[in-house]
Amino acid sequence: MRILLLGILTILPGSWITFGLPLREFNWKARLALGVAFSPVVLAIELGGLRAIGLDFARAARMILVANLPAVILLMRRLPRLRALRPSIACVFASLLFVIVAGSAVAPWLLVPRYRPFSWHALLHTDVIYALTRNGLVPEEPELAGLVLAYDWVGAVYWSTLGWLSDWSPTSMYPVTNLIWLLVAFVLAYEVAHTGLGLRHSTALFGVGLMFFGTQVVGCLAWLVAQDAHRWFWALGDVRNTAMVMSFQGFEDKPFAIALILGLALVCSVGMRQRVAYLGVLVPALMISVALIYPILFPMACLLSGGMVVGLASGWAQESADYKRRELLVLVGGWVISVAVFLMFLAVVSTDRTIASIRFLHSGRWSRSYQITTSLFAYLICAAPFVVRSLVSRSGPALAFALTGSCLMALYVFCGLNDLESKLINAAAIPFAFLAAGGLEPLLDTLPRGRWALVLLVPLALATVHLLHAYHLGAAVPSNLTNAPRISEGSFWIALSSTEEDAAWTKAVRESAPSETVVVARKTGIHLAPFLARSLYFPSDYDDASLTGYRMSPAGYSVDKRHTLLGQRGYSQATWDERLTVTEELYGPADAATMTVVLQRLQALGRPLAIYFPSDRAPALAWLRREQIGTQLFSDGTNVVWFIERPRT
Repeated sequence: MRILLLGILTILPGSWITFGLPLREFNWKARLALGVAFSPVVLAIELGGLRAIGLDFARAARMILVANLPAVILLMRRLPRLRALRPSIACVFASLLFVIVAGSAVAPWLLVPRYRPFSWHALLHTDVIYALTRNGLVPEEPELAGLVLAYDWVGAVYWSTLGWLSDWSPTSMYPVTNLIWLLVAFVLAYEVAHTGLGLRHSTALFGVGLMFFGTQVVGCLAWLVAQDAHRWFWALGDVRNTAMVMSFQGFEDKPFAIALILGLALVCSVGMRQRVAYLGVLVPALMISVALIYPILFPMACLLSGGMVVGLASGWAQESADYKRRELLVLVGGWVISVAVFLMFLAVVSTDRTIASIRFLHSGRWSRSYQITTSLFAYLICAAPFVVRSLVSRSGPALAFALTGSCLMALYVFCGLNDLESKLINAAAIPFAFLAAGGLEPLLDTLPRGRWALVLLVPLALATVHLLHAYHLGAAVPSNLTNAPRISEGSFWIALSSTEEDAAWTKAVRESAPSETVVVARKTGIHLAPFLARSLYFPSDYDDASLTGYRMSPAGYSVDKRHTLLGQRGYSQATWDERLTVTEELYGPADAATMTVVLQRLQALGRPLAIYFPSDRAPALAWLRREQIGTQLFSDGTNVVWFIERPRT
């Protein structure tokens, strides 16, 4: 049943676009991959529409499933019959190359204990998935209840819908979906290189291998020689700058964005060389999808599509497709609408942000220049001849790619994005990987028998270098996995194993407290939110004295909470300080005056409260009992959960 639901929700929603429109300029493989890339956004739009008319999440999810089933008819009419398919030598080597790429992605799940459920930010994304099931149109911050989530949450709608319907836990579901999107990215990357840039089959596959493994080769070799995974950080950067395949190893929505960016690169490059009838629909749809799924890569979408529009309007490029003026105006109008949607969505997710999302840097630029150069060194050296040839021959797609990559490099050097700038290096690697393959094509042509072997051997060698750096030196392994609790992943709601100290009371809250309940807890060493499936008043695992960085933070949320919530998500320092004070006073010595003020602040959210006490003798608990405020939700003699109803207005 899970496989059936996976297929329905992964393929059908986006198929309304890619198979509903007569996109004859693209083969069936590209259209199918594009459809999968579109699916998370289409699902999010469908869910948003149903929630807007008042349906709860459960009913909306079931309606989405039924509403997308008719798309099967489109697929049956458009897809070729199996007996009509004939494998080619390119298909055989593509399959072998994909095995190398997929094997590199799967490696940590198999080799590193507890990596899959607790790697880096696995529980952070689980929090967002659960938040979508209990809130309205816009989810709230799972660890600061009442604040709008300042995070790109649209991609999580796919996981929340699929997980809810199939009763599949997020931490065991994401490896399967990551592999699906890895295949989608693989197919689209090949089509970009072969159909978009006109490279030979072998060169196109070589470019795909470079895209997944060619980033930061210089740095990885230097780190391996030094036997230090973080040495020369100021010039080389860190593990986030390395191979793109690492984006498919952890629990994050970047794979969705990579597929969409590759889809946009394909549409733009093909649209510059031949007339695409629905270019004015596809390009804005892809741009809007990028804006909603991964806003930080929207500048790349603007650069790709903007370069195409300028090239078509000027007619400067050779082999430029002939579009009517009306079609170009529609395309420009769609571009403007896409920017407007991006700004509106950014305004929504920034509702409770108090710091700028982007800023210009006044220092550290030399260091960033070194980092971008070393990270993309292999691409820049190999791509230079192809870019020069493209300039002479006025090749529109190649020059648009070169311009896009160069602008992304400049953004990395001059702009600060709250410690998220590494995304720009990953983005710049995409166009430069294909240009590098084009630069190496004359060399590959001199090896008519050996070029297919290089398609496999070079990516395999690069993958080995990256895996040694990531796992032999431990650069890609969180140092806090030993803090991970034992969990049960048998249903959509992950739970602590019965042997865990906090299993009983977290289960009681999850099963008995209303979904809008705000939980107050003070429990360092474990990230509680996903096991409660409720929003927290303040991060339960934050302790200013002991949790000073990700090395000591709970597994599955490998970032210091203060940095994440104040630095990256940009919530108010005043709100943080107030809630920290309230939490400290709640669990400190309790007098009547202090407790009255604390309770007033907790109830200011207008929501039910579930307060966890690690001892039946807690002073605040005694005060609540004495004042007959609330009732006992759970007690095992030591751990107590006290429930207070929603305050009357």
